[in-house]
Amino acid sequence: MSLLDRRNVACRDHAGQRGRPGGERVRGSRMATTVTLVAAGATASTRQSALPRPDEPLLAAPAALPTRLAAAWCGPELRCVQTAAALGWSAVPAEPLRDIDAGRWIGRTSADLLESEPEAFVTWLRDPVFRAPGGESFAHLVLRAGGWAGDAGGAGWPHGRVALVVAPMVVRSMILALVGWPAVDGHGIDVAPLDVFQVRGTPGRWRLRAGRSLSDGGTADE
Repeated sequence: MSLLDRRNVACRDHAGQRGRPGGERVRGSRMATTVTLVAAGATASTRQSALPRPDEPLLAAPAALPTRLAAAWCGPELRCVQTAAALGWSAVPAEPLRDIDAGRWIGRTSADLLESEPEAFVTWLRDPVFRAPGGESFAHLVLRAGGWAGDAGGAGWPHGRVALVVAPMVVRSMILALVGWPAVDGHGIDVAPLDVFQVRGTPGRWRLRAGRSLSDGGTADE
C-alpha cells in the first residue's frame, strides 16, 4: 500500500472516529467544496526532466473539459494559464500558486545536477527544509500554498466545485496544506503533468480523493 493509500485510509478512519453524523454531513452536505487540482501540462523542459522556466509554453494542449465551476485559479506560469484555457476554464492567475523557486537550478536537467551538484540536489529532493541555491525549500512552498489555501487567497472557498491548475510541485503542496499532512510526506505523492487530484470538504475538514490523469482520456469529475 502506497503512502497516499495509507493516508486515505487514515483520513477515513479519523473521520469515522469523530462521529458518523459529522462524516455524513461533510460527505453529503451542499455546503462542502470540491477542490480539483490539475497539474499543468508538459513543456520541453519537463519532458527532459529539467526544472522549467515560468515562460515556457505547453508542448501539447489537453482536450477541452467543460465543467461547471464556482471558481477557478491557476499558477502565473504560462503553462498553467495555457492548460486552464485549453480545458475551457476561466482561471484567475494567483501569484502565491507559482511553482517552487529552484533558484539557479532553473532550466537545468536532473541528470546535469546529479553529475555537477549531486549532494545538494539530492538533499533538496529529499529534505523538505533544504533550500535550492538562490531559491526555496519544499517546506516553504507548502507554507506559501497553505497561506493562500486558508481562505482561497482572501476570496473564501465557495460552495460547490472549484479548480486549481498549477505545477505538479504545487499540487503536492496544496494536498499537504489542505489535508494537514507534514511537508516530509510530499515526496511520497507522485504527480505528473495533467494528473488530477480532488480534495473535498470544508476548511479544516478536507479529505483527499483518488487521483487520475487527463493524459489518458480521464476526466476531472469525481
